[in-house]
Amino acid sequence: MDYSTVTKSWAEFKVGDYCSFAKTITAADVVMWCGLTGDMNPVHLDREYCKTTRFKDIIVPGIYVLGFVSATLSKLAIGGIYASQDIRFMQPVYLDDTITATSTIIDKLEAKHMLKFLTHCVNQKGETVMDGEALLFIQRTRSYPSAIDHVLEKG
Repeated sequence: MDYSTVTKSWAEFKVGDYCSFAKTITAADVVMWCGLTGDMNPVHLDREYCKTTRFKDIIVPGIYVLGFVSATLSKLAIGGIYASQDIRFMQPVYLDDTITATSTIIDKLEAKHMLKFLTHCVNQKGETVMDGEALLFIQRTRSYPSAIDHVLEKG
């Protein structure tokens, strides 16, 4: 794929730019996540066990939900590289919750060629389930030559 049509140059990023991603989380999502990562914590998989906890039902792994933030960053800054994430888990996320993640550029760190983001996730009730800040390294070049560029170079 020719990414030059969808990537941004450093100058194109502006404080205030944002992207959102929403998903309703299913039991299948959680089972697959736990299987892929090896996270077999019963609070994510065993409803009977969960009844004995303060949550009273299965909770979604927080790191799974954090992946929605990663989705927003990759949509806003294609080719960017995650450098860090500070995250606060505010409330549990349950099966069938619809989570909306939003990442907003709050600073451009010129010397490091990094963007600083406010990251925020809410459930379908508008309640904050997690928030934090992220740093994303932006590559200094966006030269992804297309097939036509290669032909033109040869004359």
